[in-house]
Amino acid sequence: MSLSPIRCAVAAAFGLLALPVPPAAAADCDLAIRHATTVAVQGERAFMSESYVLAGDAAAGARIPAIDATRHAKACGCKEAVAPLEDATLTAARANVVANLDGAKGYGARIRKDAEVALEALRRCAAR
Repeated sequence: MSLSPIRCAVAAAFGLLALPVPPAAAADCDLAIRHATTVAVQGERAFMSESYVLAGDAAAGARIPAIDATRHAKACGCKEAVAPLEDATLTAARANVVANLDGAKGYGARIRKDAEVALEALRRCAAR
């Protein structure tokens, strides 16, 4: 049985796939920081808005970036940021049913606060 170039290439590819993947480095928290910053901005927009419809939309719009930030925080190993980001996700999901301006502003303030706590934790993790 001879080794053809194709068989060698296939064997090399499978060999590379079998190598262990190194754990994510702390510097990989950049995406989590970007998404958490988006969450904080959306919370700020909701808090500063004078229309309950726009405030509710801004607060609810923080949900997807909060989910992404949570996923990236877990991937970079920053467990301290996960809980506040999950809280922001839940708060943003609840913002869909807001019926008045004070409620929408309250959701926005809570989202912003949770995102800022998460950002502090993510920055500490990235500095390690």
